Amino acid sequence: MILLNLQLALQGDLPQPAITASPYLGGVLHGAFEHLVRLHTPEVAVELGMVEGSQQKYYAIYPPPYGWQAETDQTPLYLGCGVMLFGHVTRHAEQLIPVLQHWEEIRLAGLSDKVQSVQIYSCIPGDQPRLRTGSQAESVWHQVAPSFDQVFTECSGVTLDWLTPLTLASEGHRRAGVADAAPTLLRLVRSLVRRIQALEPALATFLGLGSSVWIEAEESIRHAPAEVHTLESVPWQYGSRTKESPILLNGLIGQITYRGSIPAPIMALLHWGSWFGAGQRTTLGHGMYSIKEIIA
Repeated sequence: MILLNLQLALQGDLPQPAITASPYLGGVLHGAFEHLVRLHTPEVAVELGMVEGSQQKYYAIYPPPYGWQAETDQTPLYLGCGVMLFGHVTRHAEQLIPVLQHWEEIRLAGLSDKVQSVQIYSCIPGDQPRLRTGSQAESVWHQVAPSFDQVFTECSGVTLDWLTPLTLASEGHRRAGVADAAPTLLRLVRSLVRRIQALEPALATFLGLGSSVWIEAEESIRHAPAEVHTLESVPWQYGSRTKESPILLNGLIGQITYRGSIPAPIMALLHWGSWFGAGQRTTLGHGMYSIKEIIA
């Protein structure tokens, strides 16, 4: 796992900058990243899973939270975002830095903001970020594996604050008209389990996913419903160069609290899961959250 944390300096389109045209920028940032990688390093695009029919994508966009607003009273405009690389594709991190330096514009709703500069910080979970520019004067990139050996304890509850839209409902939920219902803790946990097992097998092994201890931990939260939540369904539009008109998408935003004894293995998963995102469309940045433990 390596996070390429970006800060873009932009010359905004006038009178309305492109980045103010939508409450959520996950789609446009995803499209820009894929376009850059396909154009400049097509062989890396294949490994990242950017080809038709790919079963798994080994990256995720980290957009600003839903509803974020740029400070338009300053020049240039600044936009913070990120790209997380998972599993074996982290070896391409250094190769992708100069690719991201080719970023020229952000286009949205017929508007175009010009990219003046890109600052990139590499960050490994548990490590401090380091500035990367892709210049020849840059120090040698040292590949470091994330340290998974953090200690987590049992809690009497947890609050998850969804920063980007959560889309976790199945087709059955949608047919039944309960797609916007607050998900159970077990449903969230199992979504994270599948994602971590697919993207970071070493972390899955460390967490003991699928072991007898893990199965017991899951059973202990089977009947732990959402006690309190402020979740609401929010819309946004996703367009691309290959689609004639935008697609309307939505997801849940807000806080959700689960109370009751939550064992340490589940708490460990929830903490690590905040790097992965839960539910569907995580490549677009969906399902990102912050976590707060409740201590009795």
